[in-house]
Amino acid sequence: MIGCAKPSVALIGPGRLGQAVTALLRQQGYPITAIVGRDRQRTAEAARFIGAELMATTDINRCAPADIILIATTDDQLATTAAQLCDTVPLGDSTLLVHCSGLHPAQVLKHSADMPQHVLAMHPLQTFASGEQGMKSLAGCFFSLEGDSQAVEQGQQLVSDLGGESFIIEGQYKARYHAAACMASNFITTLIDSAGEVLRPCNPQQDIPLSVLGPLIRTAVENSLTLGPKTALTGPIVRGDDGTVASHLEQLKRHHPDLVALYQQLGLQTVDLAQRSNRLSAAKGEKISNILSQSDDERDSD
Repeated sequence: MIGCAKPSVALIGPGRLGQAVTALLRQQGYPITAIVGRDRQRTAEAARFIGAELMATTDINRCAPADIILIATTDDQLATTAAQLCDTVPLGDSTLLVHCSGLHPAQVLKHSADMPQHVLAMHPLQTFASGEQGMKSLAGCFFSLEGDSQAVEQGQQLVSDLGGESFIIEGQYKARYHAAACMASNFITTLIDSAGEVLRPCNPQQDIPLSVLGPLIRTAVENSLTLGPKTALTGPIVRGDDGTVASHLEQLKRHHPDLVALYQQLGLQTVDLAQRSNRLSAAKGEKISNILSQSDDERDSD
């Protein structure tokens, strides 16, 4: 990885993530030798986006000359794709195999224990709604790296050239790490959607748009990251306003019963956070927890 000439790269699985990473690597001087996909038309479109239109192919054997083979398929296809690659393509001993899965360790690419190629898991902690958005978001993004020392060293150079920062994790913790990433990304999106569903009909004459929550969401996220969750936490639970919590649950039960369990679980987690911040007394915490833990029948009997 050290020197003037950048190693060549082949991409298998030119989806949004693969397109963004490979396009940025091409801009940084990495020669692109193949862009391999199952659908000819979609692969050609991805190659045009990357800036390597002539490299589009459905033939995995075109990966053979590459120094680095980036496998950006879905998680469920990684092992099968790696096996096909190792069985059918004459790879060089120094070829680096890289996948971008947050879930799987690098070893998923090891088709056999004695294969000489180095393997690397290089996962960006970022969302990819499109190739264009992904390219913009990778600058300053953190990547987790997992693999042997030589693979990690090469990964650090790749991440640096992508404009990101890297940190190392161990393969045995990949599933836990990925759960955290999903909670911080996918579940926030779902939570925002749920909040929008509760808010939208609050004006019977005109739906309230989701965008009005934007400044609140951005400030809450920024405060959580800069101040830490314990300091950033605000709202009725950390204030000990048990009557407010009970009112919320009553309204959700009446108008959004499918969201009651979500509110209860998040509320209990918030009680724990508020108490760890030393701003919610044990007595108030217990009272709010009891309200949040009540079943529908128990709330009806109150």
